Amino acid sequence: MYTNLYFYLVSSETIDEFMELRHQISDIMLAYGTLEDRVYTTVTEKDSDLHKRFFTILNAEPDEQIILRQTVYRNFSHYVEICEQTKEDDTMKTLTNSVNQLVHGTKMVSASFLCE
Repeated sequence: MYTNLYFYLVSSETIDEFMELRHQISDIMLAYGTLEDRVYTTVTEKDSDLHKRFFTILNAEPDEQIILRQTVYRNFSHYVEICEQTKEDDTMKTLTNSVNQLVHGTKMVSASFLCE
């Protein structure tokens, strides 16, 4: 398995629009064959130490929420195959541009992981 994790810092003012766009993108990713493409919102109490540390690590502003997206593929070559297909999809390009207008590149962190 190969997975990508994305952490987005999203303004509370744009969270609904962001989530709608992300869900549309997830639907497209699943249609192209990803095993999973899920979007998670923060449920940790804002006053908890864990929540505060996580927000500090990500350098979040008080009005921002942390959104996690996880995309799962069979393996790295499956990931490359789907990336090649989705980069040619006009709807995906439009949705991705819309997300990028809501979340500046410095407000996103990503990492990839391999499980053998």
